[in-house]
Amino acid sequence: MEHQPVAGQQRSSGTAAAVGRRCCCYRVAAPDLAASGVDGRRLRDVPTFRDYTEPLLGVLRSLPAGERAVLVGHSLGGLNVALAAELLPEKVAAAVFLSAFMPDCSSPPSHVLQQVRVTYTEHVIRKGI
Repeated sequence: MEHQPVAGQQRSSGTAAAVGRRCCCYRVAAPDLAASGVDGRRLRDVPTFRDYTEPLLGVLRSLPAGERAVLVGHSLGGLNVALAAELLPEKVAAAVFLSAFMPDCSSPPSHVLQQVRVTYTEHVIRKGI
């Protein structure tokens, strides 16, 4: 489970625990991403989005051969899930975007965030909403 930025695993752990209780056959994890939660790095020490996502990528790489994960991303965590699925498709059985940013296949990865900025500028700032 990947969460919104800076929230850390503490916000997701209750949800992860509840899912784990209901799905006794599965292991549920909510790793902290770089510079979030218990990860001691500062954001300025994480220069790229891939670096930010590295803790999730590390969890996927640590899966035994043939084992695959179902990734769930919420909010900005959708971008981390999409990146992980793109970089390690052999380790991802499915990606679930739960009220999350979801990039498309034809635009650059930053397109989703650029669209949010454009929409915010047009509707909130210019129109005074």
